[in-house]
Amino acid sequence: MKNALIILLISLGACAASTREKTIQTTFASLEAAENGFDAFSDQHQLDIATQAPDKATGEAQLAAFRKQRDAVKAKLAAAFHLLGAAVAVDNDQSVAAAVQAAAMVAQALHDLGVTIP
Repeated sequence: MKNALIILLISLGACAASTREKTIQTTFASLEAAENGFDAFSDQHQLDIATQAPDKATGEAQLAAFRKQRDAVKAKLAAAFHLLGAAVAVDNDQSVAAAVQAAAMVAQALHDLGVTIP
């Protein structure tokens, strides 16, 4: 009976590590896709602002406003990547949960700007 319990605990531990690793890999892939998608959106959006503004002052004001939003998203991306790095280094559930939560905050920020990631 004791051997069966040990085997079960080892199996559960292996599953937990595998799930943790998959979560980290999935979160990393999601963050990379979000960053690449946002960069493409940002470049196009700034070009659209510059070409569609009725005058220079309006265009500059709109670009400045968007760049503040862009900087906030970039800061959230940087924080999420940082937390993901910590999750790789620190072997506990809290570090993974923090990284996943940060990635969710990035996703929400992108959604709020109307950015869709394929």
